[in-house]
Amino acid sequence: MIYNTKMNINKIKTIYDSVWKAPQNQGLFVSVKDQMGLVDRKGNVLIQPKYDSLKYLGNNLFSYQLNKKLGIITSNGIKKSKPIYDNILPFENNLAIVGINDKFGYIDILCNIVCPIIYHDIKPFKNGLSRVRLESKFGYIDQQFKIVIQFKYEVAHNFINEYAIVAKEFFNDNSFDFINKYGEEIIPL
Repeated sequence: MIYNTKMNINKIKTIYDSVWKAPQNQGLFVSVKDQMGLVDRKGNVLIQPKYDSLKYLGNNLFSYQLNKKLGIITSNGIKKSKPIYDNILPFENNLAIVGINDKFGYIDILCNIVCPIIYHDIKPFKNGLSRVRLESKFGYIDQQFKIVIQFKYEVAHNFINEYAIVAKEFFNDNSFDFINKYGEEIIPL
């Protein structure tokens, strides 16, 4: 299909099956026969409509889906990563959580893996720390992706201000504690 790059918004709607606004003034999502793409408001094709899905991640980057795998593409249609991921969360502070085969890590805005994809659960950084799970135990990593609190908790919450609630045993009501960012138990609950 050849797309006319000089059309206005009303003509855009007649060429595509669906048209809807992309977030952050990134243009318009379009679909043709269940394949998604992105055009600007003049109808110029930014990302060809050939993907199973497109999702805005921030920093002018989108995830695209092909054959049930996700990759990353710029708002100009330049692929930054092959479709190897099962999960990609939006960027926060220039980092995005990615997952492959139920393991998770972080990539930066250049799509480099900056934290190995080894964790069984991972949460975005809060107050400088990310809660991660390795096998069945939780611990915390810092923004240099170094383990700062060892994997010894069956229950762990994100830090709020300077403290997090953790438990070494899930079913023991007396095992909940507050810990500080150094992993020191401050106040037993």
